[in-house]
Amino acid sequence: MLELHDNAELSATARSVLFRLSAYSWQGLASAKFVRKLLELVRESKESWRTRLDALPVLQVVFFQNIFYLDAAVVQEIVELLFGLLADSHLEVREMASATLSGIVRCSQRRLIHVLRKRFTTAILSVKLPKRGTESFNAALVQLHAGVLGVAALLAAFPYDVPDWMPQLITDTLVHLDDAPPPVSTTVRRSAADFARYHQDTFEADRAAGKFGDHLSEITEWLRGSSSSYLV
Repeated sequence: MLELHDNAELSATARSVLFRLSAYSWQGLASAKFVRKLLELVRESKESWRTRLDALPVLQVVFFQNIFYLDAAVVQEIVELLFGLLADSHLEVREMASATLSGIVRCSQRRLIHVLRKRFTTAILSVKLPKRGTESFNAALVQLHAGVLGVAALLAAFPYDVPDWMPQLITDTLVHLDDAPPPVSTTVRRSAADFARYHQDTFEADRAAGKFGDHLSEITEWLRGSSSSYLV
């Protein structure tokens, strides 16, 4: 109903209902059932990318509202779905999946960081872009973008911190992709700009504390590429 753009009243009502459903505290087994129904909806929406796009914000709110009632199996289903959507054929869906994954990691799933780092790094390093215009170019570009969006999600999950694993992840994956074709380069530069903005007040202290280690020069150049004027 939300997609019935020729009926504004029905679409607005549907959005209101979705908001109420997502904000409701389902508790117990009901929360897992509702989440799985959302996941099923996304999986079956192969013909409608807007359904996938509209479902992800609902999934985010449901997850945060019922976080203490969702077991590991349900969380893993959510993460696996998001992995798939990072490589969706539509850019808007890919970016929303990245934002959703970042929020989930930030609030509850930090235990997954090692697995996610390895998965996204492998995804990026395994892609060799063919020449533009070749038959396999678009598919390879989407796969590369999926890995970059995954790394961006991990960085965004720790906006004010520099965990030990972060500098190497940046230098292994993002710093060499500034000149990649869009939307890869767009995401890389936006991630650098976000990192610079969030760390503006603490960058010098983090540098003095040695948090960037041997990766300092590469990260500094990466941030300069995002027009970060405060970096010296």
